[in-house]
Amino acid sequence: MKIPALLVSLALALSACTMAASKRQSVETVSSEAAPAAAGAVSRFRAASGLGPVTPDEALNAAARQQARAMAEKDVLSHEAAGSFWSRMDGTGRRFTHGAENIAMGQRSLEEAMEDWRRSPEHRRNMLQNPASHIGFARARAGGRD
Repeated sequence: MKIPALLVSLALALSACTMAASKRQSVETVSSEAAPAAAGAVSRFRAASGLGPVTPDEALNAAARQQARAMAEKDVLSHEAAGSFWSRMDGTGRRFTHGAENIAMGQRSLEEAMEDWRRSPEHRRNMLQNPASHIGFARARAGGRD
């Protein structure tokens, strides 16, 4: 089955957004527990533009956890931290017709990340992809910081 997807990986609790890797961080937690809340937030944002909702997808959550863990461990904000987006999508064993990824680092909450993404033309465009119907979400915590 082919489905359109939006992958959201959020590495929280790291210092500032960095563009170059530094020492490896000890990853304390990686979770998709907030995936329903993330799907709800993105769905409300989409509804304001007349678009349909997105629903959490466990295969996408697993891919998001992989990406969030890699970003947290490497202390880097990068779409390539755990490999290319499409290689990670291929790794789910599912086929996707469309895909996009929003990542963030350093925000203290999903709400802060959503606000930053709404303000960014590229991230906004990703959340408003018309065919998107499924979402993956993960949060990683590293370095003992919230």
